[in-house]
This record gives sequence, C-alpha cells and structure tokens, in this order.
Amino acid sequence: MERFFQSSFTIFFFFFFFIIFSSSDILQVHAARLLPIINENGGNSSSETKVYIVHVAEPNNTEFLHFTDKENWYKSFLPNTSLDSGDPRLLYSYHHVITGFAAKLTDGELKAVKSRDGFVYAQEDQTHILHTTNTPTYLKLHQDWDYDLWASSSYGAGKIIGVIDSGIDPDHPSFKDDNMPQPPQAPVWNGQCYWANKCNRKLIGIRALRYGWAPDPYDRNGHGTHVASTAAGNFVDDANVLGEANGRASGMAPLAHLSIYKVLYNNNGKTVGQSADILAGIDWAIRDGVHILQMSLGAVSLQMFHNPVAIGSFAAMRQGIVPLCCSRE
Repeated sequence: MERFFQSSFTIFFFFFFFIIFSSSDILQVHAARLLPIINENGGNSSSETKVYIVHVAEPNNTEFLHFTDKENWYKSFLPNTSLDSGDPRLLYSYHHVITGFAAKLTDGELKAVKSRDGFVYAQEDQTHILHTTNTPTYLKLHQDWDYDLWASSSYGAGKIIGVIDSGIDPDHPSFKDDNMPQPPQAPVWNGQCYWANKCNRKLIGIRALRYGWAPDPYDRNGHGTHVASTAAGNFVDDANVLGEANGRASGMAPLAHLSIYKVLYNNNGKTVGQSADILAGIDWAIRDGVHILQMSLGAVSLQMFHNPVAIGSFAAMRQGIVPLCCSRE
C-alpha cells in the first residue's frame, strides 16, 4: 500500500468533506448513448499505429451548435475514420476535459495532423499505475465522537462521488441501498447505469472505457471496490476480518451516491490505465454531474500539461467539481 505525504492527505480530505457538507451548482449536461459491452481486452490495434491525445484550438468565428458538429471537426484532422483493420481510428471526442480527441495514428499521419490549422500539440498516450488511500482513522473520524465531522453532517446525503478506478463489485454489502435517500435527478444528475440490474440508490452510475470500447465494468482487481467503499460505503453491521474485530463499518460519506468509471485494467500482473481512457472517464463524470472526483491513481514524472489527472482536475474545477487525487513519495 502506497504511503502519502501527510500534508497532501490532509488537503485531500479537507476538500472531500468541504464539498460533501456544502452545496454546489452543477452545469447541466446531456447524456449520450452507451456503447455495447465487449470483452475486457478491447479492440485490436495496428502495430504501426500509436494512440495520441491531440489538443486543438477551436476556429475563430465558429459556433458548434451540436457536439456532433465538433466531433466531425475533430475527424477532419484525421486521414480517414478507420484503420486498415476496420477498427475506428478516433477513440474519444472529448467534451469537457480538453478541446481535442484521442486517435490512432502512425508517425507520418501525426505529422500531417500537426500541419493542420488549429493544431496545438499532441502527446503519446501514457500508462498510469493505481494508488491506494489510507484509513479514515487518520482524520479521527468516528460516528460516536461528538466533535467529529459526522456529528454535524448528513453523512454525505445528496452528494455524488465519481470514482475513476478499476471498476466495482456491485454485490459488495457496502453498496446496498438500505436507508439511502433518493439520488438527485436531472438537471443535477445526468448519468446512466451500465448495469441496469446492479444499480440502486447507492450505485447510480457504472461505466467502463477502454480505447473507445465499453468492456465489462466488474472490478477484477479489488482496488476500485476498496476506494469506493472507503469514500462512500454504506453502513454494514457485523463486519469482521476472518471472524475477528466484529463491528459496524462504513465509508466516510455513507449516504453519498456513487458513480463508477472503470479505466484501470489488469495487464501482465499489473493494474494500469491509459491517459486517453482516464481523460474519457473524467469527461463522462463531468458530463454526468458528479460533485466529487476520486482518483487514486497517479502519473509519475509527467509534466502537469501531460498529466491526464491534472488536466482533468482543472476541467472539473471549472465546473464546480472538487477533484481528489493522491500523491506519493
């Protein structure tokens, strides 16, 4: 388990509780259709192409009435819309995190894209590792302490936490909706549930993204389930470890709602995520209308303008969303 700087950890949870116990206005957004479920391995890609995140500047004196118009403009930067294999070249058209897109390009094709009017810069897709949070004991959180934040809170009721991670085990007892309030409705919440039979008043959104495909959002690593339950797991009575330490467990905001965005996948024994998918997950979370973004993953040794968590966090803050991510020594 990764260790965090105490200062970063304190700032992390200060903003976590600030947003839970205060209100914010969320920009009205429109939901889009879901992609079909495929296997976790995603689509095949040509060995001659790489995934690039391309930043562009909108043309002057041009107004895109619909996002499909902007997407068509994104496509105009590409040599064509599909690869020789028949797979789509364009992986993501970003709405909020950046003005730009993610696409598969050869080195020669990238040079052609760079020559187009409106091109700003392109970065090759990067791999990112997951991080893990620590226990809320550090914050002295306990439901029986009079001076605790819980004493004057509503346990996060009415707030939506978007978790960018490795998916979710929806059958875990932390995600039952016993005594949960009804979730916010449009225009506050515009998200969709990928598993219609798994969502409830606790889990109100589940989505998985992998290079433009929509794989199974089930958490095969356990990290996303751990993070989501730490943030907003419901009260679970008679919780124990191998029959010991029996008691009542919960997350730090047990009445908050959760929306899950799976962008981390198992790869050769490691759980990693790609910049393009991370940006897409944050983009969807902003569109859906979450109040908080939880991202226990990091981009080591990347400059801020190449770091998808930093870029996405800035876009989220501009929409009144509090982004939370971890740091490491």
